[in-house]
Amino acid sequence: MQISTGWVPDLSTTKGPMYQRIAQALTRDIQSGKLKPGDQLPPNRELSALLGVTVGTVSRAFGEVVRARLIETGARRGTRVKDPDEADSTDAMPITPQARHRMTDLRGHQAVSKNWGLEIGQTLALLHQSPSFSELLRYDDPAGRAPHRQAGALWLSRNADTSVDPSRVIVTDGAQHALLCGLMACTKAGDSIATERFTYTGLKTVAPLLGLKLVPVDIDEHGMLPASLQEAISRHSVQAIVCVPSIHNPTTATMPLDRRREIASLAKQADVHLLEDDVYGCLSETPLPTLASLVPERVIRITSFSKTLGPGLRVGFMETPSQLTAAVTAAVRATTWMASPVSAEVAAQLITSGHAERVLEESRVELQARNEALRQALAGFDLRTSAFSPHAWLRLPEPWTASNFCRWAETVGYQVSPSEAFATHRADSDKAVRISVSAAQDVVELQEFGLLAARTLAQEPQISSDEMFP
Repeated sequence: MQISTGWVPDLSTTKGPMYQRIAQALTRDIQSGKLKPGDQLPPNRELSALLGVTVGTVSRAFGEVVRARLIETGARRGTRVKDPDEADSTDAMPITPQARHRMTDLRGHQAVSKNWGLEIGQTLALLHQSPSFSELLRYDDPAGRAPHRQAGALWLSRNADTSVDPSRVIVTDGAQHALLCGLMACTKAGDSIATERFTYTGLKTVAPLLGLKLVPVDIDEHGMLPASLQEAISRHSVQAIVCVPSIHNPTTATMPLDRRREIASLAKQADVHLLEDDVYGCLSETPLPTLASLVPERVIRITSFSKTLGPGLRVGFMETPSQLTAAVTAAVRATTWMASPVSAEVAAQLITSGHAERVLEESRVELQARNEALRQALAGFDLRTSAFSPHAWLRLPEPWTASNFCRWAETVGYQVSPSEAFATHRADSDKAVRISVSAAQDVVELQEFGLLAARTLAQEPQISSDEMFP
């Protein structure tokens, strides 16, 4: 028997956060027999509207009960009470892309707050009605309009020890554009750039276009190793350093304060500039001083909304050393003349109104639920992430390789990124994959992938990498 979507949790006797209260009520109704095996539960969105909570809260509650193996969820059948005598469908047969009806791409970062698009849309609607809208349709200062640079300074300051001077802030079309302009300002063709041996794919794309050579620096669970950086500077005449000190992409490592001081000191001693990719800084569990705050005369710091709030609003902000501000501005002018004033105005209004901060907090709550679900699903495996990280790094057990794991994932309807995609040197590799926590539809879908991966990794791969990729 399957009931309709009429189940409503009785929360009058439950305690704790809302997701726990919903999970407690659901568990109680299943164990008491009020809900029978096969009974259908309401869709997440319908129940969230009924209870006045977010869809993420309902997803997290259902995820708790899925882990207790009391309910199961599937693309075709929705969420239903499990029959304790019935084997899991994922144990009985492999899930195929056809069975799931779609391929879930867990390779890129996506917005996790459902309110992000609403906030952008509402801001655009009001902006269009503003008498000053036409001013945003003209050519303007390549560094950005003054109000936009002030908003950028405000956003940069939220994750820094001290306030950021708006005169040193430059507006760009996202962090990738900022990285390009930063490298153009402080390097020339033929220069060597030191970066983590696994690094942001955008750097791997832009470096060869500028004629730059990437020099890999060893990393550990705390990020870039100072001794390896010192060796790279000495052996390769490094002209600049690029690193991600907070929630490193892809490994999720965060540099502790002592490590940050060592890296900053090495950049100063070598008289080279350091590009600090700080796009994940506002998602750190414990805020730490930025590299730019430690050696402001050496560091170009970059941030944007793309990896934390959502990629569609292409706006980035750069905090530049005063002696490089003109050079970075010239790079913006050469590449796009100016960042879009319309996009920059939307970003500025979201920042100054506090709406961006509110969406960020919503995203942190959702990411925390997703990371916890993935950790529990892959308990016992080498999964590296942090509470609010939008991605996770899964080190694979022998004899699995990144190639055959990615191929397996595609056969069951998921795409993840192999470690080779992030390797600075072609010969460098690691038996690991990056999983975009933010790209899943919800907590339950991510948990389903994690549980399926855990069962699969407990076995040997059915086919070798060489056979799969001749």
